[in-house]
Amino acid sequence: ETFALGVNMPARAVAFETLKKFDGIKRDWMRSRSFLQMAGRAGRRGIDEEGHVYANVDPEQDRLPELKAVMLGRAEEVDSRFQLSYATLLKLYSHLGEGIYDACKRSFAYFRHRKRRSSPFRNMVTLVERRIALLQQQGYLEGQRLTDKGRIAASIYGYEIALTELLHGRLIEKLEPQQLAALLVSIVYESKRDSWFLPLPRRLLKPLQQETQRLLGPFLLAESEMRLPPTKPLDWGLARAAWAWSEGAEFQELLSYTDAQPGDVVRTFRMAIQLIRQLHKPVHAMVDEPERQRVLRELLAETHRRLKRDEIDAERQLRQSLHADAGDEILEALPHERIEEEGIDDEALEHLLKDELRVTEPPRAALPEDGGNGARSPAVPHEQTPATPPEATSEPAAASPRAPSSLPGEPESAPEESEEAFAFFDLDAEEAAS
Repeated sequence: ETFALGVNMPARAVAFETLKKFDGIKRDWMRSRSFLQMAGRAGRRGIDEEGHVYANVDPEQDRLPELKAVMLGRAEEVDSRFQLSYATLLKLYSHLGEGIYDACKRSFAYFRHRKRRSSPFRNMVTLVERRIALLQQQGYLEGQRLTDKGRIAASIYGYEIALTELLHGRLIEKLEPQQLAALLVSIVYESKRDSWFLPLPRRLLKPLQQETQRLLGPFLLAESEMRLPPTKPLDWGLARAAWAWSEGAEFQELLSYTDAQPGDVVRTFRMAIQLIRQLHKPVHAMVDEPERQRVLRELLAETHRRLKRDEIDAERQLRQSLHADAGDEILEALPHERIEEEGIDDEALEHLLKDELRVTEPPRAALPEDGGNGARSPAVPHEQTPATPPEATSEPAAASPRAPSSLPGEPESAPEESEEAFAFFDLDAEEAAS
């Protein structure tokens, strides 16, 4: 599929090992659209008069009607997935006002035939109208003007509603680093349907759940009443692993708290680190509340330090892989301050470091998110509880950090208005045409 979806590599022929593929739930026949997209690569322009397509078929198991449907059937229609996040809507509406609906019409007409007065077009405009009404109802907009909550949400990309409600509701500054780590991981984590995990002890989990429900509940309820696509709920499946990691646990210990793959754990923790970086901008804007700003900065820095270590630290792993080429003296001169102050994410980190080091690209080391060895801790099967759960540890020194702090708070915040951005309506022409 990589060959068919963008790699510019001319081929005389295309061969299918099978016409079935795993769709995330089961193995099923591929769609005609996918088959045609891949088969269409056969034949080199200006070289071959025709291209050849071969498919490996089992005559005893593969039925002719299904084969014909895949190979000769009409390509399925492409439905638009165009959606606007709440952060994007806030920025656009605060600048365009009612003109946002005209922008929607122009954008949608870009990838829909004008002659088709389709209901999806009307539904999209209705969706935008309802979301703007919801944002006004929940205090993100006053008319066309961004409120304090609106400015916070507009400065965050991804999970903006959860982060805004928790920050504006003054919950975050009430937390300890291990509590914040568990909360941020729960915001980004999406467990699989049949996944297994050990939950946090009730005395640690319940206060967090109650406070997040108090702050997020009204928005989620209003969203449901307006029949809008739901905002992702918090998933506490990796909360215990995040809590343990923030208290210094080894990575192998985390695998006794969940059956999630090591790569999934690493990826989720790194996403939580990105949320910490996202929060720096609204916190930086709290110039009228210096004491609150100081507390939040210290909390975010400490939580970042606890999460970004060992296997989760992409920078550390990259340094190790570059060590042989760069040498200790150059490695010590890497721009630590620039990385943290500018909030450079892990994906851009490799390019930054290589640019600073001026070294030839070495072989990349395997990262945990590549799957690792996929092994779980053999000492803890699904139905068992680990020998030393957080609430039953025998060492008094390890028990004190686990006590949750008090969580009440009053909503108040005043970050500055974020910069404008209009590029979100510029859809990719090729994607739209497909």
